[in-house]
Amino acid sequence: MNNRTAFKAFAAILPLLAIACEKEIDPGTGGENDRIITEYESSDIPETVPYNGGTYHLALSTETVTRSAGPEFVEWRYRLTEGTSAQEPVTVSEATEEVTVEISPNYSENERDIMVEISYGDNPDEWETVVRSRQEAAMTQVGGFWWAKANVTVKDNRFVLADRMSDAGYFFRNGSIYGVPSGPGDTYAGTAYNPEPVQTALTEIPYGNPEDDPCTMVDPGFRTPTYEELYSLYNAEDLGQSHSLDGVNGMGYMNSDFFMPFSGAMDVTTGTIGFRSTHGGYWGLGENSFSENIIYTMSGGADPESQYSLVYYDLVGTNMASLRCVKNITQPSYLSHTPATVDNCSEFTLSVKTSPGEFGHYEVEIEADDGSVVMADATSDQPDVNITVPANTYTEPLTWKLFVNRRYTGVTFEQPGLKDYVILESVTPSSAGYEAFSLTITYSSDMASFPAAIKGDDGLSLEQTCTGSAGKAVFEIPENTGKERKLSVWINGQDTGESVTQEGKPVTSAFSVTWSEGYLTVKDGQYAFAAPDELGMFFKWKSGYGIDLGQAPTSGSGFEGTAYGPEATEFGSYAEIPAGEADPCAQVAPAGTWRMPSVSILEELTAETAIVGEDGGCKTVSDGEQTVKFAPSGQLKTGGNGVSLPLKTIMVWSSEETADDPAKGQYLMWSATSSTSTPRIAKASKEAGHMIRCVRDK
Repeated sequence: MNNRTAFKAFAAILPLLAIACEKEIDPGTGGENDRIITEYESSDIPETVPYNGGTYHLALSTETVTRSAGPEFVEWRYRLTEGTSAQEPVTVSEATEEVTVEISPNYSENERDIMVEISYGDNPDEWETVVRSRQEAAMTQVGGFWWAKANVTVKDNRFVLADRMSDAGYFFRNGSIYGVPSGPGDTYAGTAYNPEPVQTALTEIPYGNPEDDPCTMVDPGFRTPTYEELYSLYNAEDLGQSHSLDGVNGMGYMNSDFFMPFSGAMDVTTGTIGFRSTHGGYWGLGENSFSENIIYTMSGGADPESQYSLVYYDLVGTNMASLRCVKNITQPSYLSHTPATVDNCSEFTLSVKTSPGEFGHYEVEIEADDGSVVMADATSDQPDVNITVPANTYTEPLTWKLFVNRRYTGVTFEQPGLKDYVILESVTPSSAGYEAFSLTITYSSDMASFPAAIKGDDGLSLEQTCTGSAGKAVFEIPENTGKERKLSVWINGQDTGESVTQEGKPVTSAFSVTWSEGYLTVKDGQYAFAAPDELGMFFKWKSGYGIDLGQAPTSGSGFEGTAYGPEATEFGSYAEIPAGEADPCAQVAPAGTWRMPSVSILEELTAETAIVGEDGGCKTVSDGEQTVKFAPSGQLKTGGNGVSLPLKTIMVWSSEETADDPAKGQYLMWSATSSTSTPRIAKASKEAGHMIRCVRDK
């Protein structure tokens, strides 16, 4: 039976009801009074009611039953039920075509049933359901905590949740119940809301009171999130993906349709709004020892590659940011700590007892006024923690503050400063040559006197007595005639860990010969020397003929038929060039004064006393008086048809063949591509082409 049929059936029995209820009979007509009956027609309540609820309407009609002199309106009632809570019935005593129903916000984590019922006429206890709907929940679970689906805003002079998850809502300062609109303009219009409108300058808005929480004014079941709740959200971020909703960029979260818009921020000093759709900031409960508040910041716009976020402290302190609420579960709290007082500056263990509330994990930390932070993880299973407090290395006391879940507990304790101390302020110089020098230490102390010493790892020991609260001591360090030594600084019988390195006195062995300034080459038809950083000619071992491949040979460079001895001579093949028959150095003018170096002379370049260096891609070796510079050349292959390691390796012939293999000659090899490479003696086929460097007697 539908509603209209039910009404008509009810109207048909009205005369009997009137008699039974002793309704008045009009004596002028001898009949009953007419009855005006109200009938339900329709409603604009949707099948799914949004979490913010709203104002809705029931459409009605009336019908007159029987004919008589005077009508009588039949009162009726309606009531709204939200979940399990039924409102008081509303009685309607006159004809109306519409009534209003106010559905309240559902600021919970569960959906709820919405029902409108009507009772008719003389049967007030018989209720018929005319509307049945379902209302969304305002909260969703992300990262183990319940979050509101939208930012805090103001509507009808009340703090409420915005209608959409993408709405920026209002901007707030942390610990303030004064919000300002995030738009539509780009500057502050002069009115803040608490939630009543108040004309005020931004800089005059009160803030910094953790008890002032707009979230609890939205609903007592809400509050501003703590550090742990914000951090759980941070850990659930769906980074690497672009996220937008209703044309607004923001942050998305894994396994969820939860969304936090990049709402931008308002600068308190200028009142301007910036960074819409590119940055977002959301306040949290908590602060550090410098009273900087917790904030969840994120950025990136639509480009996932530029996204970043962090939960940290508000280091800027001049921005108004957004507010997203969480379910007001019981927070962790401080119970007690031991020791109650600290007697000295030494390291000690602080034991802290806490109550976890409804949190599974949270942090207990202490922060000192020098910025030091020490923390420990607490859980619902292990709410009591031990924190190792480091020794105070300052002369002044350190003040520590105790925080639970990044919220200051009000607990402060003082750790005394140093007593009977000596502090090494500086040591100069930090290093020294082998010559004698003055080593100076500066210090501060509360002792009348104390010993200071310099101890060398070679047995050197110097000591003196220092006096005064602040001063310096100078030690005269003698010349170091041995190897490099380390000079350690000792104060009051303790090694400070500071030291000075003094170089050892150089021990050099002079080269036994004079080296040519460059490689052997041919100039103007005569044997001569190239510049120190140039290449000469490639020679087979002890060949009187050189092959010119220029200054930039490549792996494809090779013999092309001409060799120089020193006159240009044509050969049918590379193999025809003689080897092992001549010392081409002897032909450099004046003839007979220059020669190819022996292996022992080349080994002078590899001695530990030689000073090895680099110069513009070339390698250098020095005895302190004479520096020999080698440009990298590579090796002409035994067939003359290519260069191995061109311009990467230095290869210079000696005058000696290999004792156990007469087909090979010995040469100096040195990698030019390694900064740690040192020269060494190697052997190669006499048919290979190397540079030649000449020497003569001093």
